[in-house]
Amino acid sequence: MCTRARRATQVVERQTTEGFAGEQSPRQITAHRVRKFFAAAALLFICACKTLPLPMVPALAVGRWEGSKDGAILEMTDTGIFVIELKDGTTLVGRCSFVQERITMRYQIGVAHCPQEPGEYTWTVDASTLVASEPADTCVERRALMDQLWNRASK
Repeated sequence: MCTRARRATQVVERQTTEGFAGEQSPRQITAHRVRKFFAAAALLFICACKTLPLPMVPALAVGRWEGSKDGAILEMTDTGIFVIELKDGTTLVGRCSFVQERITMRYQIGVAHCPQEPGEYTWTVDASTLVASEPADTCVERRALMDQLWNRASK
């Protein structure tokens, strides 16, 4: 059982064991049942959320990468946040998610290049290189930027 579900269960159990002093009125019984219902619904929601795919980046892709064409730096975190530093000083921040060999990249609001417009690529990664291919991306700037060999950069 997940931690959140365990906490919600403890709350329901505490409410059930503490109960009401003396006899319960129909109103108290109804209120108690409503609390139990909402606690159970919250428990189901929390556990359902736990099963959704997380924006985790495969361990091999985490780190700093340098573009072979333009020298841009791409840094990917294990939480799905990526940062691209261009040679002209521009910084692009976004989120990515992996599903098997496909990665979906989306710049955050405030980025000049295609904010919130997703782009999808097939990625191959090994210890020293990262390659994006087969783009399904309408953002011309990101597509041009990702169309290069990325070499693992030193920190």
